Amino acid sequence: MSHLSPQSREHLAQAFQNAVRAHLTCDAADECAIEPVGIERGICGEHLFLITIASFVFRLSVMFDIPADSPTQAYYVRGDATHPLVDAFADAANLCCGALNRELSQSFPHLGMSIPYLLRGPCVAQVRALNPEYLASFAITINKAVRFQGTLCLACSAPIVVGPGTALGEETGVLELF
Repeated sequence: MSHLSPQSREHLAQAFQNAVRAHLTCDAADECAIEPVGIERGICGEHLFLITIASFVFRLSVMFDIPADSPTQAYYVRGDATHPLVDAFADAANLCCGALNRELSQSFPHLGMSIPYLLRGPCVAQVRALNPEYLASFAITINKAVRFQGTLCLACSAPIVVGPGTALGEETGVLELF
């Protein structure tokens, strides 16, 4: 039995793509192409950034497989030799996943998000061991020069619905006076 509907899968992929376009590009005028690819196609870059967004019923692992090539370095570091690629991209990835977290929080209260973890690129091949309910990879190309892969891996312990109009309507943070 699937814990995730096709509409929820589509909404999750779209929310991820919107977050990538908004936060992994350095300038609003930059061209950002995103296309679905198989997980096996992995870039196997030198850096794999992992950020986890979790609730009581799911864990979403967001991974970015980044090569340490000169176009990626030049794009994210922007000539600042004191700011290494791993730090510059970690900042951008954190903003991207923060936007995704905000989108998901409309449907799920009490979400937690990790800081970006840096792993070795080939680790992404082991993602199937997490037994995900949903697994999707995207080739991301910025300005036809910067290329990397983003992967979503969702594990659920109960059925979930992701998308507009799925807010639970639970009020939190209300102060009652007696």
